[in-house]
Amino acid sequence: SIDFLNEQRDKDNPFFLYTAFMAPHDPRTMPEKYLQMYNPDNVTLPANYKPEHPFDFGVSKIRDELLAPCPRTKKEIRKQLAEYYAMVTHLDACIGRILDSIGENGFIENTIVIFAADNGLALGSHGLMGKQNLYEHSIRVPLILQGPGIPKGDKEDSPVFIAGLYPTILNMLKLDVPDTCTANSYKTMNSDMNVDKDAMHFRYKNHIAGIKKDGYKLIKYMMPEKTVLSLFNYIEDPDEISDLVFEPQYTALINSLLYEIETNWTEIDI
Repeated sequence: SIDFLNEQRDKDNPFFLYTAFMAPHDPRTMPEKYLQMYNPDNVTLPANYKPEHPFDFGVSKIRDELLAPCPRTKKEIRKQLAEYYAMVTHLDACIGRILDSIGENGFIENTIVIFAADNGLALGSHGLMGKQNLYEHSIRVPLILQGPGIPKGDKEDSPVFIAGLYPTILNMLKLDVPDTCTANSYKTMNSDMNVDKDAMHFRYKNHIAGIKKDGYKLIKYMMPEKTVLSLFNYIEDPDEISDLVFEPQYTALINSLLYEIETNWTEIDI
């Protein structure tokens, strides 16, 4: 990526650079010096750490979940987190080198830089290790933008899908969005940034469906022998520790969210 930037001699010639990192995915291959920065004994466990998930929803034998024995021990999770933080720190250093190169080559004033990811990892949260779930630690990802027309230091809480980056970038570059694009643009990079949907829908294969709306998230687990629901107030309880599904005062809300899940659901061939 840096070699590519160094080769862009014409400062007025537009370019597009996409850099994909493996980090912080496993296998964890960070240089040793970054691993030495984190002592597992000093790593804080997540607030929603659990030795096991409250129930098996069909992913316990899937790759990420096999990275640590179950039940998860605090010692093992601290070790896993230390490796993860080391890999993130190495990633940060690599991105810093690219940003330095953008500045050194004189592109910083007219270059849009976007940092995003495709998923998060549980690493002990809720007794899980991977991404095959609909908890916030796995579906929320970083999204950072900088460049011309993007207010410096702004932080937005509006929910958006990563797929919306494509039409958003085209809008920022004043290019037409193809009719075939079904994703929503983020509109503008200011306080008016929101999508024209009042709910966010999520799924994992045909096994789990979820919806976020008005500060609540309902998750529907569809297993061969039964269906399980979980409800969280992700504003007041961002770690999703208190499951509200059995609280009588939420019955109407659960039924409403469940109706939205079911009316938006279609089986997919996996």
